[in-house]
Amino acid sequence: MDWAHQTGFHSFSQYQDQNLERLARDYEENVSKTLKPLSVKIVSPYVTGLRAKIVDLNSKISQLSSEKGALVDELQKQRDAVLYDHNQMAIKIMQSRAKVQPDVSPRQNGQRPPPLGQALAELIYGYEMLRKELDAMRQRNHELEEQSLQRQWADHADTMVAAPGQTVKAEDLYSLRNLIRSKYALDIEIWSLRDVHARNQYIVDEKKMKSEAALMEIRQALDVWGNEDSGWTDEELPFVEEIYRRLMSIPLGQYKQPARRSR
Repeated sequence: MDWAHQTGFHSFSQYQDQNLERLARDYEENVSKTLKPLSVKIVSPYVTGLRAKIVDLNSKISQLSSEKGALVDELQKQRDAVLYDHNQMAIKIMQSRAKVQPDVSPRQNGQRPPPLGQALAELIYGYEMLRKELDAMRQRNHELEEQSLQRQWADHADTMVAAPGQTVKAEDLYSLRNLIRSKYALDIEIWSLRDVHARNQYIVDEKKMKSEAALMEIRQALDVWGNEDSGWTDEELPFVEEIYRRLMSIPLGQYKQPARRSR
């Protein structure tokens, strides 16, 4: 029996190829059997840990997103509150600038009264409304002087005491206006020095005395204007009566007489 009949192969090369194929299959099976337990022991726990970390990161991302939304909402509320306060302050500033007359409401809630009475404030801030009447009286200055000479009145100083009326000139109007402005300025200074130290109180007392003296001078000038024999014309009389009414409504003795300082 020859070699081919014993092995079943026609040639040695055929036997070699078949043997190599069997060895390759055996090798693959051995490798598969060896690596499969390793993948179960090493790779699977690693993959499971990665998946758990991914799930944890996703939950943290969702939590941060919700916290970010709440933080954004809180910041928007704070911004809206700041904008509201800013707008309210701007409105108050514009309203204070738009006021033409000072607040002369009576004392309320323990607040100090304003430095000037309602009548004086109306006269000062309403002066522009009466400018036409002032101009008309100023234009009549020459005519008034002629009437004074015709009636043979005394000079200007004596006439202001005796029978003023038609002898009121443009400079008399300016003098009254200056008296009003001086009293207004004194009242503002007194108001600004309301919290002055006790050692400097005498400065405030002097200004109060000057303010009362200015009001007395104003009243004296108004008494001359309101003389029964003044002879104001129908056009001049409403203007004079309005000034008289407003200024005489200012209370005299607004400031108490300061106590004498002991030397």
